[in-house]
Amino acid sequence: RELDYEKIIELDPQVLILPANGAYEEAIEQLSPFGIEVFVISGYDTDDFAAQCDNIGKMFAVEESAQTFKNYFLDKLAYIDQQ
Repeated sequence: RELDYEKIIELDPQVLILPANGAYEEAIEQLSPFGIEVFVISGYDTDDFAAQCDNIGKMFAVEESAQTFKNYFLDKLAYIDQQ
């Protein structure tokens, strides 16, 4: 399913969140002239997970909840690594 750039621009968001496996490059090209930031999230890249949690926490002003979630995930990942 393709993005409706005209509708997105009409809604005038501050940011558009897209998955890393989507067409985010085109979205950046289409939306940046209108001052709309594109934030890319990858559910597959655990190396970048902590930074993504921090950024989402800041974006939605839920830093504490994001930190709790990040710690939970990283604790589970550390446990798995120790096995």
